[in-house]
Amino acid sequence: MAGTATDKVRVVTAVGGHTVNPDGTAGGQLTALNGVFPNYQTDLDQLAGAIAAAVNGVHTDNAYDKLGNPGGDVFRSSDGGPITAATIELAFTDPALIAASGLAGGPNTDSSKADEIAQLRNKAGGPDATYRKLVVQLGVEAAVANRGLEIQRVITTQVDASRDSVAGVNLDEEMTNMLSYQHAYSAAGRLVSTIDEMLDVLINRTGRVGL
Repeated sequence: MAGTATDKVRVVTAVGGHTVNPDGTAGGQLTALNGVFPNYQTDLDQLAGAIAAAVNGVHTDNAYDKLGNPGGDVFRSSDGGPITAATIELAFTDPALIAASGLAGGPNTDSSKADEIAQLRNKAGGPDATYRKLVVQLGVEAAVANRGLEIQRVITTQVDASRDSVAGVNLDEEMTNMLSYQHAYSAAGRLVSTIDEMLDVLINRTGRVGL
């Protein structure tokens, strides 16, 4: 995803390497790969950096562990570069190094810094608020996309039904017509037979006496 800013995912022909601009499912997948995913990846990277900066800021600002030692960073980057969602990690694993106290010297049971870190979740514009906004935004975009898909399905169904009503074959209707034609043919046959018998009587029997 990191390369999509300068080299976007695309569909090309096997011969000549000409770029194709597909619609439908393929077009939606390209939009997701080149736009939706990279944008959310950037947002998550910024969120990870904001969390690390906020927690590290409190943990190193006049904060002390239970032995009275100054607190250090809680989060760091695993590759030494900027902290991102992929590289964020704990800087230490020993609980004794947590700088929960705001009082120098120790040991002591002060927990003011731990409370301050905990309150970061309620900070306006803080990491928690940013994360909630990100999740809500994703939910809205997904709902809009699903709604658009359902609308297109309804439109497609209606168009197909309209086309079938004009050019399609309704088996029930055709069977009804066939039966109607069969009865009409049978009635016409009886009419012809009746006329034939009538003519036979008129031609062959009219004027004969003593029969």
